[in-house]
Amino acid sequence: MSLLCILSLSFFIKKTNFATTAARFIYSFHSLLTNRDDWIAKINHLRERNEKDSRQHVLEIKEFHRTVHHERKIQNFLDTKNKRRGEMESGGERRTRKLIAKVDELDAILVAYKRSFIAILKLAESKNIEVLLTTYMDQEQRNFAMFKSIIDVNNEV
Repeated sequence: MSLLCILSLSFFIKKTNFATTAARFIYSFHSLLTNRDDWIAKINHLRERNEKDSRQHVLEIKEFHRTVHHERKIQNFLDTKNKRRGEMESGGERRTRKLIAKVDELDAILVAYKRSFIAILKLAESKNIEVLLTTYMDQEQRNFAMFKSIIDVNNEV
């Protein structure tokens, strides 16, 4: 073979090698871009699913808390309702307790009245309530008589 043939054959082989290499490179680059688009779509899908799952989780937690709160209220109601009869007050004990409370209240009122009478006696400079009452009644009679006379004078004018 001639040198020219060998050179042209070698050039052809190099050219075909280059074309094959270039084709392989273009094909791999194309698949890389296609895979990249697929991965981006997959990532976006996973993000949307995560947001949806997060919202659903928050709603489930709120519903769970509402249910737990409702169950506690029901349990407290039932606990109060179902107390044993022995723990609850009987009718007689309740009446006795109320009567003692009323007596204590009346005793407190009586003590307050006694203090008031003592303060009034000191202000009136009197030692006896009966003397104070007669003085008060006399004064009230005089005031009423004066009031009547003023009314009569006004009617004449």
